[in-house]
Amino acid sequence: MPRLALVIVLAALVGAPVAAAHDPLGRAEPSIGATLVNTATQQVLLLTIVDLDSRTPIPALRLTATARRTGQTAVPLRVVKLTQTRWRIPLASLRRGKWHVSVRVRGTLVAPRDFGIDFARR
Repeated sequence: MPRLALVIVLAALVGAPVAAAHDPLGRAEPSIGATLVNTATQQVLLLTIVDLDSRTPIPALRLTATARRTGQTAVPLRVVKLTQTRWRIPLASLRRGKWHVSVRVRGTLVAPRDFGIDFARR
């Protein structure tokens, strides 16, 4: 009998971190990976977004992006879907200076996520 109790306790301990990662409403939780390309010839933000638990694409995912300079009004940015998990946000239209880019991840049955990055446009 003590051996059975030990197995149950270990199963509960192993399962606890996984259960803690789930959204309380059962929605997909976006995991966001970002790469900023900021060279003299190319300025783009590349995003990879998958479900945190399954590492698979999230259906019906919507992204919006804006850029803001200090003391300025935010301007909308174009978001280009490349694949089911990859997006591209061109930044070449932004003038030189320091910018904050904000990305909002939304969708049906998706836990909302916001992501931001600061960069200097050369």
